[in-house]
Amino acid sequence: MLTILVLKNNGLKMLINNTKRIIDFLMTKAISMKKNNFSNLCIYALFGLMFTSCSKNFQKEAMPRKELSVVNQTTVAIRTFYVSSSTGNDTNDGLSTSSPWKTFKKVSSMTYLPGDAILFKAGDTWSSDNDTTLLRPKGSGSATNPIVIDKYGSGANPVFSLTRYPNSSGGVYGVVMMGNQSYWQINNLSINANNATVLNTLTQNNTTQASIAGIYFKNTNSTVQSNISISNCSVKSTSINGQLYTQAILGIGFEGAYNNVVVDGCTVDSCLAGIHSNVNLHFINPSSSSYQSSNITFKNNLLRGVWGNGIVIGSITNGLIDHNRVIGTSCGNGACIWLTGSKNSVVQYNEVSDQKNGSQDGLAFDDDDDEGTSNGDIFQYNYSHNNSHGFIMFMPSVQNVIVRFNISVNDGWSTGTTSRLLAFSPTGNNSGVSIYNNVFYTGQGITTRVIGTYGGSGSGWALNMYNNIFYVDGGTISAFSESALNQNSQFKNNCYFPSNKFTSASNYFTTQTNVITSDPLFKGEAAIGSSFGTNIISTSTNTIDFSKAITNFALQSSSPCINTGYNVTGNSAVYDFANNNIVGQTPNIGAIWTTNGTTSTYYTIKNRNTGEYLNLQNNIGKVECTQISPDSTSAQWYEELHNGYTRFKNKKTGQYMEEQNNLAYEEYNFLIGSDQWSCDYSLVANGSYTRLQNRYTNKIVNNQNNYGYAQATASLPIGYWSGDWTIETH
Repeated sequence: MLTILVLKNNGLKMLINNTKRIIDFLMTKAISMKKNNFSNLCIYALFGLMFTSCSKNFQKEAMPRKELSVVNQTTVAIRTFYVSSSTGNDTNDGLSTSSPWKTFKKVSSMTYLPGDAILFKAGDTWSSDNDTTLLRPKGSGSATNPIVIDKYGSGANPVFSLTRYPNSSGGVYGVVMMGNQSYWQINNLSINANNATVLNTLTQNNTTQASIAGIYFKNTNSTVQSNISISNCSVKSTSINGQLYTQAILGIGFEGAYNNVVVDGCTVDSCLAGIHSNVNLHFINPSSSSYQSSNITFKNNLLRGVWGNGIVIGSITNGLIDHNRVIGTSCGNGACIWLTGSKNSVVQYNEVSDQKNGSQDGLAFDDDDDEGTSNGDIFQYNYSHNNSHGFIMFMPSVQNVIVRFNISVNDGWSTGTTSRLLAFSPTGNNSGVSIYNNVFYTGQGITTRVIGTYGGSGSGWALNMYNNIFYVDGGTISAFSESALNQNSQFKNNCYFPSNKFTSASNYFTTQTNVITSDPLFKGEAAIGSSFGTNIISTSTNTIDFSKAITNFALQSSSPCINTGYNVTGNSAVYDFANNNIVGQTPNIGAIWTTNGTTSTYYTIKNRNTGEYLNLQNNIGKVECTQISPDSTSAQWYEELHNGYTRFKNKKTGQYMEEQNNLAYEEYNFLIGSDQWSCDYSLVANGSYTRLQNRYTNKIVNNQNNYGYAQATASLPIGYWSGDWTIETH
């Protein structure tokens, strides 16, 4: 039975709003429900309307968001508050688009309840010059009902502009800021931010000065805060009168212990730092051993012109930095994408380019120990090009890190100590670091070293390098290694071409096994010729596009690197750089393998209620459920069996349907680990149809509300067709 719960207040306006809300809801549900279920729903809904109309004590509220599920459960009415700088007034009740609030001050004076929404009018701007007014709404949502900040109406995202924040006291302050709060979703905001005066030197760490950020979450207590989602937001800053340190200190940041955080599809332009969690650098507040966080995901974000550190996660277990584009970042002493104090985190499918300047750091990637020892991290499937200080750095206490199936083009073109592809600390032995199946291309006019240090000279590094291709196309290798390598190092089945460029370089490691010295025969050589690596780089691209790298760095059929690789012990990779399934294949050398050519059977997944197919046609961040031709590769899925469960891998993208973040819809992503439960589904028979139940969340995949994407619901009665699917061979 459906029950609608309401609280206190009264009036004819409430009755009218409730009536309209019930009618709108019934019209929506009529599309996707069987006739008998819809009739029952009408009876229950009319009962709810009578209840709310006759009650002596009920709360004034706005129309619920359509995500509100009302099938076979008790539902708390959700309040929606509207805010408009152009038509609002803080004396309004804020409960409709015709009576919105106006200011941040009014919004921040309220404590919000689980399920509330705060919507800002599309196209409006909230601007402030030399003001401390920040958006600080109070309260926390719940696991089933987060509090949402979003926009209403059509048009551009609402703009929050704080151009001269007076940085007089210590700390980082966000234009949007939350303290000790959980279960919030922030979507579709555009933020402009600057400091009013020049910040002090980088060693200041905000102990005496304040600085402004775009969106900032701060947890100061011992309770881990959780379930924060930020999507489709932008943060932009510019220097005032050309003064560098007047820029916003940070685009998006988290300070303190958090669990289940997702920053997805956001843009950060020209801030001093990009997207961070718990990093004690560049004015960000000092980290602490009590800040241990888990399951933080930064994905599908774009960073441009960030002066310092780009994307960083510190004090973290199971972090994920995935499918981000980072351009012209880390001009100071930082790195573009890095981990610190990390356990079992993954950095994958990112494109990083055009880093320049800085001092000792400044590489595309870094695994660091500022916040404690990093152990068990994986850097895979990344594309790095034209980064002056090199591809990746390892600090002293980093252990058991894997770097595999990446492509580096024209990195390490700087001079002096920063001219290197791979950088290691001069102290420490980086125990267990394995670098295998990567491609390093060095083009015309570039002089670099294969292995260098982070300041000073280093010696005694014991490295494990297998199946890599080092290709010099008109460039120069000034040294194989800055210092002599430990003889316990393992170099097996690597390809060096032309070989004399490496063997004649200083500190060449002579104790190598199965060296390939002939041309690896990339496909780009045949198609373009000399300097083909330079020709595939597009520095102006703002979105990730690996297609040129895949086309040019795949191996020709006569390559000496096919089927001649070393079988790396413990290699858990399922795919190569081009997303070819390499399980059971004879190892190749390089990042893109030539597989045995076996064909796979693909399936379509069709909903019983609507006849629509699950697909990844438009890359919207959710598995779509729409009317689409079953001939489209985006609607075709490969089934993989895993420990008695089934995984669905999309033919077009190679991504898996999954529920990693336990949201209300089906997600998709590339496989992170071989035993990732969020990708596993039980196929439950329901007559001649099949239900899909996720192993990790136990949720049922369905199309109950016909949103255009597949929902994930904790329970769905057997009689509801929206949870029934036909899985057919295509």
